[in-house]
Amino acid sequence: MIEMPPLRERPEDILLLSSLFIQENDREHGKNVKGLTPESRKLMAQYHWPGNVRELRNVVERAMILTDQETISHEQLPFELRHHEGYADRAADPDPLEFSDEFSLEAMEKVHISRVLKKLEWNKSKAAKLLGVSRATLREKIRRYSLANT
Repeated sequence: MIEMPPLRERPEDILLLSSLFIQENDREHGKNVKGLTPESRKLMAQYHWPGNVRELRNVVERAMILTDQETISHEQLPFELRHHEGYADRAADPDPLEFSDEFSLEAMEKVHISRVLKKLEWNKSKAAKLLGVSRATLREKIRRYSLANT
């Protein structure tokens, strides 16, 4: 059995793997993304990657879907990467979902699902994959939150 140290112990691999995943997703999604911005590279190298390579692959794929630029900026990275302990410049990264006592997890889920569906032009298969749920679960959430393709 070959033991591989966790990704967090191999920071040099994070950016190499990210580049590989960007190239793969360029072909799959018909994009022309060249790489990561310096801020994105810094955030990805500092993150602890509890999901290891699979999580890294998912983060890159999600960012590729969300970007319409030649580079992946920190705005396309998940909240966890942008706001983990050690990320010093939170004020420069305003979150569109300002947190308050009024924003329940359900309300945030509705907003997130709606944004993903709009970004993917209501392609439910791609949205379900990106969100990490089945199509049936996504359809149920669309119904529950009364989301409409507008």
